[in-house]
Amino acid sequence: MNERSDPKSVSGWRGARALLAPAPNSLVAWISLSGNRSGMLWFPIVNLLWLFWMVLAPWVFANVKPWIVWVTYLSIAVFLVLYQRAWYGSRKYLVHYTVAIAVLGLAIVPVNTSWSYVIYAASLIPFCARGWRAIGWVALLLLAFSAVAMTTSYFTPLMTFGCALSTFVIALLQVAFRFNIERDAELRLSQDEVRRLAVMTERQRIGRDLHDLIGHTLSLVAIKSELARRLMTRDPAGAERELADIESVARRSLTEVRNAVTGLRSAELSGELASARLLLEAANIHFEFAGANPALTPEAEAAFAMGLREAVTNVQRHSRATRVDVRLVSDERTTELCVEDNGRGGAAVRGNGLAGMAERLQAQGGSLLLEAAPSGGTIVRMRVPSLRTEAA
Repeated sequence: MNERSDPKSVSGWRGARALLAPAPNSLVAWISLSGNRSGMLWFPIVNLLWLFWMVLAPWVFANVKPWIVWVTYLSIAVFLVLYQRAWYGSRKYLVHYTVAIAVLGLAIVPVNTSWSYVIYAASLIPFCARGWRAIGWVALLLLAFSAVAMTTSYFTPLMTFGCALSTFVIALLQVAFRFNIERDAELRLSQDEVRRLAVMTERQRIGRDLHDLIGHTLSLVAIKSELARRLMTRDPAGAERELADIESVARRSLTEVRNAVTGLRSAELSGELASARLLLEAANIHFEFAGANPALTPEAEAAFAMGLREAVTNVQRHSRATRVDVRLVSDERTTELCVEDNGRGGAAVRGNGLAGMAERLQAQGGSLLLEAAPSGGTIVRMRVPSLRTEAA
């Protein structure tokens, strides 16, 4: 039977993938919210390289006996299961997995003369508790390790102190790492709240403007329509005048509504520059802007603003850049907005976002140009005709 058509084979593969896939509330998923998601998924796996010491220790520093080798390999199998569940399983049981790894590490020290599992447990403790409590639990773990290590013939007092100190430093780095994650999360929540309040304020303003504009017009139309209906039989000329007034009011109101809608659709470039700075600096990307504020039509300014938003979003999500330079220059013929980053290189591939940028610029008689930057990143050039050229 073909393997692909074998239901047992398919279900077994899906079961393996489900076991290895991170849970929505896993430690990996939580940390990924503050950084590179794909990189964070591989981070725990890369750290497994430190297990080489666990494999080599019995061969180098102990009498090679079969039972030592078998106990070491069995402990590695148990550790891998606990380690996988600690990182990719539910955080609800993270404390249990961390304690199990710590106990396994302390139990293997007299046999294997390696404290690798203790290091892994110490690096997980800061994600089980916060601040000083985490440091206290790490200190207790290292005291237990020191007591067990001194019962062996291999660990000298100086070596035990060095192992404990290096493990403590790793744990402190993890404490700082968790603090940065929580700080970034609070910053994102603050930014989301600012955006939510800005949207709410804008909706309230739009509601007031529309109420003042349309409410007044409709009230006037209703009054004049009622008056025209009453004059239809006794004063046809007066009724005709009222109908003419209704037509004039409706046309004037239509013009005002169109102007209001145009204002709503036009994003301000200065506001997008401020948002871009907040977004990039929150992602530890330096933002630099240079240039004057040339005269632009509302439509051209909206095209620039939306294009800047799309370019900055692409940099933050995909480029892995550390710096973004935005320049706004204008001459007699064209006004150009240039966004340059020092990311991983190459001109960007045109997708739906870039296609939308190009369409908005072309509607204003402009163009979109993508180039590879000399620094290895990408340059996005957005151009529209200058206002002086259009006036001429």
